[in-house]
Amino acid sequence: MTRFADELRELRVSPSTALSDDDFVASVMAACTTEADAPHAAKPGAVRAAIFGLGAALALAAALALRLGAWPSPTPTEGRAAGSGSFAARGAEGGLAATVQAFVGHAAPGKAPPLLEGATLRPGDGILVRYSNPLARDVYLMVFALDEQRAVHWLHPAYVDENTNPTSLKLAREVTERVLPEVAEPENPAPGALRVYALLSRVPFDVKGVEHKLAFDTASVPELFPDAEVEEWRCTWHAR
Repeated sequence: MTRFADELRELRVSPSTALSDDDFVASVMAACTTEADAPHAAKPGAVRAAIFGLGAALALAAALALRLGAWPSPTPTEGRAAGSGSFAARGAEGGLAATVQAFVGHAAPGKAPPLLEGATLRPGDGILVRYSNPLARDVYLMVFALDEQRAVHWLHPAYVDENTNPTSLKLAREVTERVLPEVAEPENPAPGALRVYALLSRVPFDVKGVEHKLAFDTASVPELFPDAEVEEWRCTWHAR
């Protein structure tokens, strides 16, 4: 049994009622960080992301669900206002009605997770993704990061085996403010500017097709994927 699992069990079954929801979330996040710092198995290729342990990720998502009410919620007029962190549709004529937000995977007690936009990330910082898909319609989501050297770091779907070609995640229908169960961390990106992109689409994209476009075309991501609604979060990666 890992230290994370022991700590999580103690938090859940503790007879004390003094631990607030905020402190519980912070404690789970701290345990997840400890678990994430354990050595990862080697993975092939440069286009990958470090995924927190499944138990830790699921526990973190469950804990964060307690705090959804404190997180910023997208509104029709919010758009790409500085710091809003909400999805602004660009491309995909007609709109999908789906929205996506991104947050840094840590928070001080009593605080909501920071918005990803404008944040400085360091090793151990995961990226949380929350979406809404209010209609009874299939929508697909893909999230990746481009570092200072334009190397691709996959967040959703996970891409840990170059012999596979995973596709966009199919979002649940008629849901709001749903947190993806995996907390992903870009693995060893180049220090400097880090841009995280979400592609929402009516049909799924595949990892290798997206990589091919990014490698051989210098156009912007929205221009490369006109059939998708594209969100971009600008942040900074600071290597320790």
